[in-house]
Amino acid sequence: FVGLMLGRLPFRVFLRRLIYVTWMAFGILIIMSVTYPRGVVIIATVGPLNISMEGLSYGIAMAFRIMSLGSSSMVYALTTHPRNVVNDFVKFAKVPYRLAYALYAAFRFMPLLQTEARNILHAQAVRGFERQGKSPRAFFKSLYRLSVPLLVGGLRRVELTAIAMDGRAFGAYPTRTAIDDPVRPASGVVFAVVHLIALAGLITFTLLFGTNVEMTNPLEMMHGN
Repeated sequence: FVGLMLGRLPFRVFLRRLIYVTWMAFGILIIMSVTYPRGVVIIATVGPLNISMEGLSYGIAMAFRIMSLGSSSMVYALTTHPRNVVNDFVKFAKVPYRLAYALYAAFRFMPLLQTEARNILHAQAVRGFERQGKSPRAFFKSLYRLSVPLLVGGLRRVELTAIAMDGRAFGAYPTRTAIDDPVRPASGVVFAVVHLIALAGLITFTLLFGTNVEMTNPLEMMHGN
């Protein structure tokens, strides 16, 4: 609802990004199902591995947590520009602008490094340095050929960014004028307040009653129905 309706994300983009989170959650589900140490009720055996009812229930809970955290982080990353985050930190959270813009530079490095890694791979392919075979040795050799120029390029970008920040007198004055003036729309304030109240209520309920309420096994509920 937040991503598609409020964030107005295209459904195809949202679904494509959500696939990676789903595979991660599915992997956690499988790992927890076969490695849960306190399993009593065994429901399946795959070779030397036993899948217990308790482990499967715990894996389902962890998978939903991964899905919740991953999807909310994805929506935030797709709908919020890092520069807006930095401006909000400076204006509303009173974070020193030198620290805030250093964080913004770190955000900007990720897509730049991705682009540079793609260019390095293309340049190596033109020069005939493509990965030979699928063995672990070939993989690490290809990774080494990529990591060295990528590391050198990253260090060069860091040095240029530091020189540019000093050239713009970062830290010379206590405040700095921003090009984009951040605003707080009333709808955004209401949205944040409602979620903070819900979070505070959930934490309070968990602290007061969480250890005394017996949680029903979701698989037992399905079996009973």
